[in-house]
Amino acid sequence: MAALNVHADQPLAVAMGRAEGFALAVAPIIAGIVASGIGTDAGIAEALNARGIATARGGRWHAQTVKNVRARAPRLGAEARACD
Repeated sequence: MAALNVHADQPLAVAMGRAEGFALAVAPIIAGIVASGIGTDAGIAEALNARGIATARGGRWHAQTVKNVRARAPRLGAEARACD
């Protein structure tokens, strides 16, 4: 699991909830990218970066970041994860 930016005053459950919420928010975007024929996590990361979509922490996407989000977002379903 990727490290979460957890503050001392922020319970882990809150951080996990935010991560889940972000994953659900970007899941339709990732699903659309996959539907367009881009099937690798690296390709999805490149497409997200090209669209100017930042990660939850405001950074650039990498294959591992995409993999982490796809693992979190049950809405993506089996077909979106088939290329892992």
